[in-house]
Amino acid sequence: MAVFTGSLIAAVLAAILLRLRNRTYRRLQEEEERDVDRDGIPDVYEQS
Repeated sequence: MAVFTGSLIAAVLAAILLRLRNRTYRRLQEEEERDVDRDGIPDVYEQS
């Protein structure tokens, strides 16, 4: 029973951490691909 409980806790924690990680990387990817002026170059790579 202890092994099952430990495995269940580990799976739940891993799912939570993966969701947080995916949310962070998704936000970074959206920021990196944003092209407000529509010149074909993402704004993060343009110099001001």
